[in-house]
Amino acid sequence: MWRRSLWWVFGVSLTILLVVVPLVVARLRTDSSGIPVSRGDLIPPADPKSPPVSLTIDAIGVDAAVVPTGVDSRNGQMAVPGNVRDVACDKFGPVPGEAGSAVLAAHVDLAGSGLGVFFRLRELEPGDLIEVGLEGGDSQRFRVQARTSYHKDELPLDLIFAGEGRPVLTLVTCGGGFNASQGRCDSNVVVFAVPATAPAVPPLQ
Repeated sequence: MWRRSLWWVFGVSLTILLVVVPLVVARLRTDSSGIPVSRGDLIPPADPKSPPVSLTIDAIGVDAAVVPTGVDSRNGQMAVPGNVRDVACDKFGPVPGEAGSAVLAAHVDLAGSGLGVFFRLRELEPGDLIEVGLEGGDSQRFRVQARTSYHKDELPLDLIFAGEGRPVLTLVTCGGGFNASQGRCDSNVVVFAVPATAPAVPPLQ
């Protein structure tokens, strides 16, 4: 009898682990760049590369610190720093140089704080160079391949947050008009860049 009870307790515990825990994790994967997030891989890579700590883009005068962020559970959007100086990186996604899309996001502006570090992101052109400083002193250089704008309801999330494929650096900020009723811009400016040594193949394929 006690063995049957023991197996019943074990079965219930296993069910909780397999059903309840994934649901809790999924809810955590749900701040605020205005960039919705659809990817559910919350577990960092088993052998992660050095995370980014700085971002330099001479063409638009960017020299900023990079800080890791997750997702705002209130609105399901990628978190950005609460200031106009720093750039956020998606800590659950690839780091710059790894396979897949490494996402960096920052404010275009912020009420009461002025222009954001990505205010001039819309000025980047194909061929412009981007340097990402990595923890430990190394750096990765990228070359802009494309710049585009998407309405927030039409963001290609599978492309922006791709977890596999060739290495792409994806920079995102707000753009378009400001929707006062929703308290946000209606679009996102997105820049795709590839390692500077990679062949010049547009990433939007």
